[in-house]
Amino acid sequence: MSNDDENILIEIEKNHGRLTAEIVVEEAKAKGHPFHDRIWGESKEEAAHQRRLDLARKIIRSVRFVIAKGPPIIRSPSFVRDPEIKPSEPGYRQVRRIGEERDSALRSLQLEADRIRGSLSRGDSLASAYSLEREFELMLGDIGILRQWPHMEAAE
Repeated sequence: MSNDDENILIEIEKNHGRLTAEIVVEEAKAKGHPFHDRIWGESKEEAAHQRRLDLARKIIRSVRFVIAKGPPIIRSPSFVRDPEIKPSEPGYRQVRRIGEERDSALRSLQLEADRIRGSLSRGDSLASAYSLEREFELMLGDIGILRQWPHMEAAE
């Protein structure tokens, strides 16, 4: 996202009090709007196809299976991103099948760890932006995530 995009989104939020995808789409209807071509440039057929792909992805991600009948009950996604393909390629594989291939299972877990790392990094940056670093650390402790923060002294 460019600084121009950020400024446009800030202006939309200022005008509406908050930012939603619906508001951005509505604002971008105007032919002269900077987002118009990026949001409204697709043909109806292309847009409908993309919507169907999004719905199919949502269905794939929604399926779960029970691993242990508890307590606690452990539920896992039935399908995850195929760890054997390039990041630019689409594709899912069944978790049970990936689990039969140790190398694929390790790659799948690495992808998951990378997503977690990204979420923690995002949380860190938000906590810093809000000046609530210590509070975020306590929140993570509450959910069982113990780690040394990059900005904290080791002696603490």
